[in-house]
Amino acid sequence: MFNLMNVPRNTIFNGGDELWSNMQKNIVNYINHNGGRATYYSPSKITVYPQWENVKEYLYGRISFLELKKRIGC
Repeated sequence: MFNLMNVPRNTIFNGGDELWSNMQKNIVNYINHNGGRATYYSPSKITVYPQWENVKEYLYGRISFLELKKRIGC
């Protein structure tokens, strides 16, 4: 059985970052090749991740969603 908790944190976030980055680049290319103007900004300059321990506490039901938001500063 697949357990998300056993997957290294970087594997999950790096895959998500790559997917998001590629989607943005494709949209920028589409806009620029169809008469518009768009610019791509690297997510590494603006990406902030929550502490994994806080997310894990929420996923295991040890803290509420409101507590998770408080801990990550939302």
